[in-house]
Amino acid sequence: MKSQTNWDHLDKLTDEDIELSIVSDPDKDGLRDIDWSKAEWVLPEPKAAISIRLDVDVLSFFKAGGAG
Repeated sequence: MKSQTNWDHLDKLTDEDIELSIVSDPDKDGLRDIDWSKAEWVLPEPKAAISIRLDVDVLSFFKAGGAG
């Protein structure tokens, strides 16, 4: 899959441009004041491999949705 990120544009951003975009982002509220000193690294349990049997029409439906 080809990236849709405009890497040239990102390479040209200055630190000031990045700070301005952070300040103007409505989703940033509360993110600057997070106390990370008590954060813990948690590794999820590994995935379990399973096997299921499906009707051909059910399998075709999911395959029609694309890769993954």
